[in-house]
Amino acid sequence: AKGSWEEAATALARRAESFGVAAVASAEQVALLPFETLVSLLRSADAASVDESGFFLAANAWASGARQRGEDPAASWKRIFDSGVVRFHLVEERMFAEHVVVPGFFAPEQALSVYVTKSLGTGCARNVSVLGDLRSILLGVAAEEAHGCIGRVNELSFKEGFAQALAEATVERALADGDQAPRWISMWASIAWGQSGSFKVPVQAMRDCFESLLAQAPAPGRLVGMWVCPNETLNTILILCELLDSCCGFMFCTLSCRTLEMLVKRAENGTCAACKPMVAAHVLAARLRQVRLCDHAEHSVGRRRRPLLDDFLPLMRDQALTFQERLDKVC
Repeated sequence: AKGSWEEAATALARRAESFGVAAVASAEQVALLPFETLVSLLRSADAASVDESGFFLAANAWASGARQRGEDPAASWKRIFDSGVVRFHLVEERMFAEHVVVPGFFAPEQALSVYVTKSLGTGCARNVSVLGDLRSILLGVAAEEAHGCIGRVNELSFKEGFAQALAEATVERALADGDQAPRWISMWASIAWGQSGSFKVPVQAMRDCFESLLAQAPAPGRLVGMWVCPNETLNTILILCELLDSCCGFMFCTLSCRTLEMLVKRAENGTCAACKPMVAAHVLAARLRQVRLCDHAEHSVGRRRRPLLDDFLPLMRDQALTFQERLDKVC
């Protein structure tokens, strides 16, 4: 159905932006993308790329597959040139020459205009959002070096929407890296705790990010997302567990309990059986049993009392079953 494809395409395009345009260039089926989809991706201010070469390589992969679409490569390059989705004057000269000029895909006047623009420095820079910048920074480092990029990340902290973008970029990177998620959450927590204003702003942004993930509708047209893919559902919950373990963990207790209730409900009513919510519920419940609230202040590290889950269970009762019985039933 058209509506289902459009929803799936939107979700996949958003995911492609987070993976980086260089990853799009390496995809085997990129040549079969509709031109409008390619343009939308390459024009996005949120798309991640270390430099303009990533955008060029994605365009090159699409144009090189013109024969698969029954098109002429030169005509495909002309569409790309006319659309302005690649800033050719920012591409490394040798790369531009080898892939476009020498094969003759550009008319002489087109190639000349690119070189003149590059020489005079009159070309426009690419418009990149703070989310695009953060994605590019995090994509450019390995998980083992996550803390090493804190300085570069903090250079963007003055930009509007920084906290929200940092939360989204961190969660995306943690989901993509799987077992390395703790390193990315540790990096985020260090940045959040070191904010000159208040750590509550980045923490609220991270909570909002998770609320958005949880609110995603498990529609049949979606191919990725919290309530669609079992690996993503579980990895999202594992990231939440890491947040509970972080220095800001006390700020995620209520969210974690509500998430557990949501997982159990989804397991009970069977609306998201494909994502295996019972597995994620078991993992989150086990982690919450280890979290203990403090006597006086949420953020105190002093005296401890009962586990958080013990306080939460009596508040969530079903007419027939207690929450613990419901949890045992689905897990």
